[in-house]
Amino acid sequence: MAPGRRRGSIRDRSGRGEREAGDGAVAGVAIRCVVYAAVIVTALRMRAGKRWARLALALMLGIIGTLSLVMEPIGWLLDGNSVGAQLADADTAWWLIAVARTVHVAAVWGAVPLMFVPSAGRHFQRTPRPVAT
Repeated sequence: MAPGRRRGSIRDRSGRGEREAGDGAVAGVAIRCVVYAAVIVTALRMRAGKRWARLALALMLGIIGTLSLVMEPIGWLLDGNSVGAQLADADTAWWLIAVARTVHVAAVWGAVPLMFVPSAGRHFQRTPRPVAT
C-alpha cells in the first residue's frame, strides 16, 4: 500500500493531479482514501486467516489495481505519444511518479503470488475450534 500512497502524494504535490483532473482532484483523493481503507480492512481480515480476504485482495489488487496503474500509460502510448520525447522532457515530478508507479506494480506482482505459497496456505487452513467444556 505504501507505494500507492507515495505515488498519490507525489502526484498531488506536483500539481499533476489538479492539472489533469481539474475540479475532480478532490473526488480522486476521496476515492483513493476509500479504496485504501477497504484494502487495509481486507488485509487485516486476511492477516486473521480469512480466506475470502486473501482472494479479494488478489483480485482487487492483482487485477483491478494493476489495471488502474497501467491503463494511463498504455492509453498515453495508444494516443501516439513518443516515449523518447517524453523522456527528454521529463521533469523531477514525472520521474518520481514513474518510479513510484513501477515500484507499486512490482510490489503488487510480488505480493499476490506470495499470498498463495504453501506456507501462506497453511495460515488459511481451517482448524477446528476448541470446544468449551
